[in-house]
Amino acid sequence: MSRLRRQPWLEAVLLVLLFLVALAIRLYGLHKWPPGLYNDEAANGLDAIGVLAGRRPIFFENNNGREPLFIYLQAVSMALFGATPYALRLTAALVGALTVPAIYWMTREAFSRTTLPSRWLALWTALFLAFSYWHISLSRIGFRAIMLPLMAALAFGWFWRAWWRIDTSDDPPSQKGRAGLPLLDLVLCGVFVGASLYTYTAARFIPVVIAIVTLLGAALPVRSAQRTKRIVLALGVISATALVVFAPLGLYFLSH
Repeated sequence: MSRLRRQPWLEAVLLVLLFLVALAIRLYGLHKWPPGLYNDEAANGLDAIGVLAGRRPIFFENNNGREPLFIYLQAVSMALFGATPYALRLTAALVGALTVPAIYWMTREAFSRTTLPSRWLALWTALFLAFSYWHISLSRIGFRAIMLPLMAALAFGWFWRAWWRIDTSDDPPSQKGRAGLPLLDLVLCGVFVGASLYTYTAARFIPVVIAIVTLLGAALPVRSAQRTKRIVLALGVISATALVVFAPLGLYFLSH
């Protein structure tokens, strides 16, 4: 038996240490490195100032158009720490650090019902992300793209949690609907899929990937007709929830 399984406190300690290391790397010298302010960061800052002045757009049209979630978070940071480059980049650093435990959880859920050591796989994945050059770089610049890995990890974490719990006998009754679906997990997956569309343009691939994985899984010949029906219903729950969350931005896109 895995030592992490026998000693769950060790797993928690390692994960906390990874998060703190990732946070320290992303915060160290953030007020001076990288030097200067990129024009996209400056555009975000101007829009964040507009938010603090009372503007509440669902989509920021300047600078070729940008999804709103990250800019609103930057506005919160600027309200707390002032209209500075540090405040703009602090948002990215915190989001980047939080992605480390999020991707740990996603990986653990994805391999939880396999023969592979899911806890060790999750720790190694989180370790590599904590020291990943591209992720550190984006975590130290005030670009909205850094939101995508976090939202994707949370969406897929709930997806895999729901996937392994569909039509299983060990699910708590309170977590399953009449169709034998883990409704809470599916709704939360849909929430983060929909919310991811408020972060960065590439997030539009997340619903596509989830749909492809779900439908391929449902089409496997080893699936019973009942299980296939539950998988399709699960995709319906995710899609409906995501559409509700995405609706305000979707209506803006339709009208523009």
